[in-house]
Amino acid sequence: MQELYIPKSTAMFRNYFKTAWRGITRHKGFSVINILGLAIGMTATILIFLWIANEYTFDRYYKNTDRLYQVYNRYSSNGVTGAWNDTQSPLAGALKNDYPEIEDAVRTIADTRWFEKNGEKVEGHGLYTDTGYLSMFGFPAVSGNVSNALNDMHNIVITSSFSKKIFGNEQRRAK
Repeated sequence: MQELYIPKSTAMFRNYFKTAWRGITRHKGFSVINILGLAIGMTATILIFLWIANEYTFDRYYKNTDRLYQVYNRYSSNGVTGAWNDTQSPLAGALKNDYPEIEDAVRTIADTRWFEKNGEKVEGHGLYTDTGYLSMFGFPAVSGNVSNALNDMHNIVITSSFSKKIFGNEQRRAK
């Protein structure tokens, strides 16, 4: 009868596993505390890493991300300070006029509208914005011209995904 050959590394790992298993079963309470602590520590480390990665990559897909800033309002009430990204409309023009280092400023107002085609309603989320919005953020155009897309107050710019929701795969030409 031929003997079964087990590589030394496999036998060594099997021995380590048996020894560890005996220690775990012999000291159950201590083992649970250690394993739980290791799991919590690893989970916290992974969550912190994901948070830091999100902070470093947030809004990094814009063309001029190092030159883009957002203005916030700050308020204090009953000792609590809060902030929101809603400002008065004249602020954009005032900042542009009073501070020469500001190249451009745009205002946005979020809105939700319903669009209808052939009796089917589609919800659309969008922004009312100034004419320089597309060029400031460097959004590409699939169809049409980015430089004059928002020059008329009756113009609308839609994303490719929203265009497919409304029009399907039919080709639309920009005016």
